[in-house]
Parts: sequence; structure tokens; C-alpha cells
Amino acid sequence: MLGYEGVSKKEFEAFCEKILQSGYVLWQKNEIGVNLFRTYRQNEKELCLAFYPKLSGGTMHVFADAHEGTVIIPEAEQYEKVREATLYNISFDYSQKSIPDGYGMSYVIALEDGRYIVMDGGYNKSSGSYAYERLYRCLSENNQHPSGKIVIAAWFMSHPHGDHYGAFETFTDVYGEDVTIECFVANPYSYKMNTEGEWFTTKLPTILNRWSIPLIKPHTGQILTFCNTELEVVFTHENLYPDKNFGANNASTVIRLRQNGHTALFSADACAAASKMMVKLYGEELKSEIFQVNHHGHSGGTWEFYDTVTFEDSYVLWTCPEEFFYYRTLGYYVDGKSIVDKSILQPNRDLALKVGFERNFYAEGVVESFTFPENGAITVSAERDITLDPATQPQP
Repeated sequence: MLGYEGVSKKEFEAFCEKILQSGYVLWQKNEIGVNLFRTYRQNEKELCLAFYPKLSGGTMHVFADAHEGTVIIPEAEQYEKVREATLYNISFDYSQKSIPDGYGMSYVIALEDGRYIVMDGGYNKSSGSYAYERLYRCLSENNQHPSGKIVIAAWFMSHPHGDHYGAFETFTDVYGEDVTIECFVANPYSYKMNTEGEWFTTKLPTILNRWSIPLIKPHTGQILTFCNTELEVVFTHENLYPDKNFGANNASTVIRLRQNGHTALFSADACAAASKMMVKLYGEELKSEIFQVNHHGHSGGTWEFYDTVTFEDSYVLWTCPEEFFYYRTLGYYVDGKSIVDKSILQPNRDLALKVGFERNFYAEGVVESFTFPENGAITVSAERDITLDPATQPQP
């Protein structure tokens, strides 16, 4: 990656023209607000350009990928529709987990052709109930692929923490012969860049090689299309350049799903640096009907970020158990035992109040589904029965 500061839009466009003159072909063009993104290809080589006019008087990032060990983003293919596109909020069994264990993150997107996209997947084990088994159960019970087989079009991984990648390790080990995984999507960084990237450089290649799963490494601004479902990359660790001491959470790849005119933003475990950068770059361009709260509601999300990316009637997803959801929005556990730090509590509480507590969904209990119809609003399988209204509770 190369970074240039003090670049004007005119200079960026002139550089793009030189790339075309050198024999590259424009493959993909995207804009998020005032930010410009271009992807050029020549045989198996790829050049990705990003222009951020609000950074340092105009910043340009250039990525030259030879795709050694990876594959280029595939072209969207024609398909036959067999179902409505649906997002599933996978629940966990938290009965024997403690706060330091991590809370996991697992979402499934059912595509219109019957394939799936899996997001992270969760940790290896949740007391007596394994996260990978819960994931497989959701895929199996909702499978409508014409072949009858479970086909995962893409398995997306936000960052290398065990409560996010653990289920992937065991899922492939147990179900690798029965399930087809067509590609793995992540933006790995090396152990030399940051020690928390060790899983990306050691264990991940072994799993992908065992099951012949190709790796796609997307950059900010690129769009991956599966059927008519778009995954737009809005943030990677590369947006923190030249800082390499970012930690795995701030290095989370943030994805915006676009489906039939609807949007869902998945912030994974992005923390303060990432949140501030996204607000600076995009502002309200990231507003979405569904929003996954940063870092399990633990830390990292700011009120400015939450308010910027949500509507008054957005659905909010919390990757944590019910008790922790109350803990991070009310300031204490349901039994009134523990008080949470106000700097974390206030943004969470304000977000829950903004959209209404009944539009908040934690990752425990029933598996909710959000269907994205071609016409009309998102439909939800069930709303949460929130018994404690923060508006009636003491202010933090």
C-alpha cells in the first residue's frame, strides 16, 4: 500500500487516466459521499485506488495486488430466485460464559438463489452448546438451495479474535465434507504488522488449503456482489495507515449490506479510532436500517458514530447476551448488582432510547430473521419483549 497526502480530486483523476493508458481496464467504480474508489485490472493484476478529500488536504491510497494466495473478486452471475433474501441473527448459549471470554458474532445472510453468506460465526464452544452447531442448525433448517446441499457463497471474517473465528475452525473440521464454501473474505494483516494478526498468517491458510477455499482480500470502497446482495467494504485496517499499532478490534473490516434498496451496517468490534475515522470520512452516508453495535456494546462505539449511522426507526443488533445488553444500556445487571462506566453506558443508552427498546436485538434466545423484500419495508420475524424501559430507570 502507498499513501499520498495533499492530493486534489483533479490530480486523482489524472492518475486514474494514466492507469488506463498503461493498459489497465476499469473494473469497478464506487463513491461513498465525496470519497472516490476505483478498481483496475490487467490479467491477474489489480490496482485499487481510494481518494479521501477530507483527510490531510486530500489523501490517496493505492493498492497493487498480484493476488498471490488470493483470488480477485468474482463477477456477479445470473441466477434463479428461489427465496427472499433474509438476515438471521444467530443466538448463543451464554449460560456458562463469563465477561472475559468474549461474546462472539454470528450472522447468516440467505441469498435469493439459496446460497448463504456467513459473517464471522462466533467462538468454538458455548457451555454445553457449540456455536458451530447452532450455526449449522440455522443453515440446515433454512436451506432452500436447489441441490439440497448447504452452499456458502462467502464466509466473511471481520478480525482475528477467537470469539469470531473459533466457530469457523470447528465448523470446517466437522462439516467440511458436507458443506460447500465457495470463498473466504477477509483483509488479513501480517504478524509483523501487528501480533494479533497471527491467526491470519498461521491457522487460516492451513484451513483454506485443506478445503480448497479461495481467499478474497477486499479493500475499502470495493463491492462484492452475490446474487443481488452487495457487501460494500467501508473500513479496513488500511484506513488507519500509517498507524500499525491498531489492535485487532480497530482493524475490524466493516461491511455495509445492500439488498433491494435496504441497508445493514456491521461494525464488528471496531473501536474508537475506527468509529471516529468513519464519521470523518462518510458522515451520514452510512445511515442504515439495521446496525450492529460496535464491540458487543463493550467499548469503542461513540454517540456521534451511533447517531450518524442510524435512523429513528433502525433495528439495532447487539452481539451479547440479554444480561449484558441490560448491563450496557441500563448501567447494571437485571439484579442490580454492577454499575458500568458512564463513558460506555451513555452512548449505548442513548442509542437504545433513540430507536426504541423494542427495536434492539441481543444474541440470545430465539433466532430472529430480517427479510429484505423487493418492495416494502424490512419484515422481522419477532420483536423482543423488553421488560425494562431505560426511560423509567435512574439516569447514569
